[in-house]
Amino acid sequence: MKHTLVLPCDLNDKLYSVASNASVLSRWTSIGVKTINDMLLKIIDDMNNTFYKLNITDVRFEGKNVIRSKISNLGKESVYAGYLEADNGVIDGLFFYIPPSLDSANDILSRQVIPGLMGIFSGVYDSTKDLHLNNRPIYIVNLNELSRMNQRSVKINIIFSKLMGFNYLDLFGNEYEDIITDDFCDLSNNIEMIDDLITDNGTHSNDYFVLDPYSKTLKVLANKLNKSKNPTAEIYRFILKVVPSIYIGLKEGYTIDISDLNTITNDIDSLKMMKIHILKLLGG
Repeated sequence: MKHTLVLPCDLNDKLYSVASNASVLSRWTSIGVKTINDMLLKIIDDMNNTFYKLNITDVRFEGKNVIRSKISNLGKESVYAGYLEADNGVIDGLFFYIPPSLDSANDILSRQVIPGLMGIFSGVYDSTKDLHLNNRPIYIVNLNELSRMNQRSVKINIIFSKLMGFNYLDLFGNEYEDIITDDFCDLSNNIEMIDDLITDNGTHSNDYFVLDPYSKTLKVLANKLNKSKNPTAEIYRFILKVVPSIYIGLKEGYTIDISDLNTITNDIDSLKMMKIHILKLLGG
């Protein structure tokens, strides 16, 4: 089946805003791209070559509000979201991009993907039996040419997005799995990647978790959310790290303790949706 890649108009604007920058053009040239049209063709070709079943044959731009309606996002419209439209009009997948020249390590992926995803989840959680956040395949394409993409914090976010089941493609070929030193889906190894662990009598902890491998318990902590001066941004980072760790914990037979989340007093919609999702995972 053929697909059309539907992109937000904001992506076109972002490409035009950097197209005359010499350093950006230098990086584009290194991957065979000279123009904005070349970049769009590069996105299509690389997606088809990496995810061969997509068979993308065309691309078009739509306004962010149109896309918001099409993908049933009940949250705020996203300038980073698009979708894959089959030739019969059905939406077969979601598309997100990391924009060119983005210079923020902590929020790469958490700001581009999670807000829109939580908005979509808010509209489907009570009608789908799927236990994942995404009700359609998700494809994330990196257009960021900066060396920032090689920072450890960025690579951690990419790995955790993969653990959530997302498909990731870097047009510049940046490596990210080189920071993995153990089994990709081992719970303690993935938690260790988030932050330095404090070891005490066999348990391990950081600002997100307390992990007890002997009792096989994973306790989710609310520290990051309670202390943050920007709770909305923090919840997106939190979801990107906590949710996939719970996926792995359940797969490995861990008991998941989320009682500490009850200490959070704000009522951000994304936090509500995260709690609903985790309770659904736990059979609640």
